[in-house]
Amino acid sequence: FKAGTNIRYTLEKTAPVKLVIYNSMGQQVETLVDAVQAPGVYVYNWAPKSQATGVYFYRWQAGGVKEVKKLLLVK
Repeated sequence: FKAGTNIRYTLEKTAPVKLVIYNSMGQQVETLVDAVQAPGVYVYNWAPKSQATGVYFYRWQAGGVKEVKKLLLVK
């Protein structure tokens, strides 16, 4: 992605949610969500302004569910 990307997830029940972006060295870049959320579909746009081209990861955690996905930023 270049200007921004959408991160989408679905909650089936109310749960504490944490959505964090990390760089390729494992350093936390940004926290997009850190809150209790109700059931539903959520979409968050990550539009990095000062990050360099490279590989990034997002970690999504809700209740007992954890997921890590890779993102490639090209400027």
